[in-house]
Amino acid sequence: MLWRACRGNVFLRQAEIDTPLEDPSSSDQVYKSVFIIFFQGDQLKTRVKKICEGFRATLYPCPEAPADRREMAMGVMTRIEDLNTNIKNWFVKVRKIKAIYHTLNLFNLDVTQKCLIAECWVPALDMETIQLALRRGTERSGSSVPPILNRMETLEDPPTYNRTNKFTVAFQNLIYAYGVATYREVNPAPYTIITFPFLFAVMFGDLGHGALMAVFGFWMCYKEKPLQAKKIDSESLNIFGSSWRNNYNVSTLQENKLLQLNPDSMDYIQKPYPFGIDPVWQIIFMNAYKMKISIIIGVFHMLFGVSLSLWNHIAASTSTWSSSRRSCSSHYCSSTWCCLCSSSGPPTAQPHLFSAARILRSSSRARSVRRRSLSPSST
Repeated sequence: MLWRACRGNVFLRQAEIDTPLEDPSSSDQVYKSVFIIFFQGDQLKTRVKKICEGFRATLYPCPEAPADRREMAMGVMTRIEDLNTNIKNWFVKVRKIKAIYHTLNLFNLDVTQKCLIAECWVPALDMETIQLALRRGTERSGSSVPPILNRMETLEDPPTYNRTNKFTVAFQNLIYAYGVATYREVNPAPYTIITFPFLFAVMFGDLGHGALMAVFGFWMCYKEKPLQAKKIDSESLNIFGSSWRNNYNVSTLQENKLLQLNPDSMDYIQKPYPFGIDPVWQIIFMNAYKMKISIIIGVFHMLFGVSLSLWNHIAASTSTWSSSRRSCSSHYCSSTWCCLCSSSGPPTAQPHLFSAARILRSSSRARSVRRRSLSPSST
């Protein structure tokens, strides 16, 4: 179109951008290209500008002198470096502002439309700190309305709040993986701080292993701030691809805190994950699920070991009772056999004619028969 409109009096160079860019108006990822047009005269300039505006292209001025273009390029590079340096601070400020506005949206307007009213749960030890923060905010904003903080009586159960620091927060999160205690229940996290490392030390009672773990722990303490700046989290291995699709646009995701995916719509492709758990579930409960399922498997493993020990104990008791019964039966058999040998001849004559009742006769009768067979008259 440029060639025909300008009758071949323009020179065009363009290049495609490989990575998609975010559209500021719709927040969608779009692919764009960069081009530069050389022309001569104001008439061609007007034509080229109208064509570019018709295709919704963004126009940037380009100086004619090479020195000006070089200076402009250096200025752009300087601004990019400033953005890379200050963008993290800007992100922090924007997130704080969004958090403040999100909290203010939870308030209710007064009848006079001049103040905000809200109800919330506050730790009793932090009442003075909150009053000082409200007073400081009033002074900085220049408001003439003083803040009012009243304590209300309610029959609702208060939420659970456990005060932590940067050392105890890891153990508290471990407890939260199993469940959150109700109000005024004993928090097992302080005891876990002692028992959890101790049990691991008992299981891995090795000097070399302990030395390596200690060195790794000291290294993590030394690199505490750089590691906290990085977002480190476990991610599922997505081999087959998720069966769920996100059909919400970026604006809907930003405006709504909780959204659901409908399995009866295009959100689900009606094909389950071939093996394992779909990676989309990691967002909701994967970490807690792995923790709980490991405990369940461990409990069943210990019960299986206890069952094997019980079976071995029962087998050993049965074997001891059987051996004692065999020794008793052999005693009676030998006594009766001696009687039969002395009175009836060789022991191999008719062994199969003797019944069990004959063998298990009382010991008193066997002793009397033995005395009779060994008397001098019978010999």
